[in-house]
Amino acid sequence: MPRPKTPSKEIQRQRQERYRSRLQKEKAPEVGIIDTVLSVALSVYCELGKNKERDMQRIEAIERLATAHLVSRGKSKDEASRLIRRRIQRLDVGLLIDNINGASRSI
Repeated sequence: MPRPKTPSKEIQRQRQERYRSRLQKEKAPEVGIIDTVLSVALSVYCELGKNKERDMQRIEAIERLATAHLVSRGKSKDEASRLIRRRIQRLDVGLLIDNINGASRSI
């Protein structure tokens, strides 16, 4: 069921529409896409660095920082840590590596 239209929601909708139009013209990514890409990059880094001690220390530090941030916002330490690890250790990481390698040739 659609939400009822209100003047304030309509103003925000128009503002968002203009913002997305500007991003499209500039070929700039939206913030949500950047978040996803950073998650992918971190997953690939973790996969490629899992056998290197220095990289593993960095990966663990990133996980601890992310967990600490969520705990500071009132989240469960155990749940935050578990979900961060699950998010980083993606099942499709092999495909992601292939996609990144293919795309990096065109940069």
